[in-house]
Amino acid sequence: APAAPAPLSKEKVAARLETELEEYFNLGQVEELLLNLKELREKARLPKGEPSLGFLFLKEGIAKAIEAKDAARVRECMAKSIGPLHREKLLAPAEVRKYFTDMLEFIEDEAIDVPSIGAIFANYIAAAIADDVLPLGFLATAFNHLADSHVSTLKQSAMLGATLAKLCERAGAERGRALYAEAKDFDLAALAGGSEAAVELLEGAGVAALDPALTQQVTADKEAASLAAEAATREALCARVDTYVDERLASEGAFAALDKPKEGEKPEAPATAVAAGLWVGNELVGSGLANDLQTRKQLMRAMMRKMLTYAPRTAEGQPCPKTIERGLKRWTSMIQVVSRPDSEAPLDAQAAAHALFEVQGFCSEHGFPEGLLKKIYYALYDADVINETAFAIWKDTDPDAEPTPNKLKALVQANEFLTWLDSATQESGPSDDD
Repeated sequence: APAAPAPLSKEKVAARLETELEEYFNLGQVEELLLNLKELREKARLPKGEPSLGFLFLKEGIAKAIEAKDAARVRECMAKSIGPLHREKLLAPAEVRKYFTDMLEFIEDEAIDVPSIGAIFANYIAAAIADDVLPLGFLATAFNHLADSHVSTLKQSAMLGATLAKLCERAGAERGRALYAEAKDFDLAALAGGSEAAVELLEGAGVAALDPALTQQVTADKEAASLAAEAATREALCARVDTYVDERLASEGAFAALDKPKEGEKPEAPATAVAAGLWVGNELVGSGLANDLQTRKQLMRAMMRKMLTYAPRTAEGQPCPKTIERGLKRWTSMIQVVSRPDSEAPLDAQAAAHALFEVQGFCSEHGFPEGLLKKIYYALYDADVINETAFAIWKDTDPDAEPTPNKLKALVQANEFLTWLDSATQESGPSDDD
């Protein structure tokens, strides 16, 4: 039998690879490339332990593609060749892993001459993952050394985002999600420095759909934290206002009648009451909760409760509607600032209605003294603190939807006032605050 031809020298192998690269870059025919490389492999008979033809092709091809004139097309040719080379056993996954690991180690040096080097390698690595040459778990360590890179596009987070974006682009959104979900030893939250940072990374790369559960969890956590912070701010605000109102309503003359005005003029609130309104308003604005309905509801109830608590009692020990009315008129600016988002806005009937629920609760606790609830409602209306809309909200709210007890009994007690208010409204037309 004739002797087998001698293996090709390294020089001849390199020359043939150069030819194959040029032909592949010109024609882009992967099938032809694979046939030619298989034929060359038979002739080259590379020793065991030496890099494979596929590895040499990959290494030389990517180097040439970076500098090619028609760079985008040539680079895509190289990206598309990785999977087929692996499937035809011309390129081993271990070789691909080693190649990318070695290239990434010094990628910052390449960025000086090739600013887009990060995006280029993100695309190649994504192609290898999409074609099942590398597991997505490769990303768990691939970019760790770049966490503090001085090149913004090469930072670990940037490379992770770019690679995941290219993976979804190459594999499709559905398969991208599947690869991400099935990945072992890949914890994006740990790599990014927390769940919130991971979601920011995914959103920044435009691939938040890769991990919808994480996105939903972070959104829920943010909402919960925001609500908790808001609740804490609200409680602190209400505590400050409580103390302030306590001091004002406990002071001498807090429920005294206003001085009689000159003919044709409205009674003027004392300077202390005006200052109180300004103070409460500034506290509301400063807390950032001036437009928060829950805060205004809570403050309206608290102020109404304090007005009822501090009002001088009758001989029978019951709150006196007349003194309550005097107190309401004296402290109108302090109360109204809570029921209006700002001085130019109409009264917030939703918030104001909660003053009525507080009256209902107070009267319920005292066994509904005869005529007390309707007298207080008359006083609230006469003091211009509560308007018709707020009374309508109180009346129409389902008892099961509001925890204040004994709504039905309160409605019976308020019937005379509500009937009068209805007829008065029909005669005068809608309120300006409606």
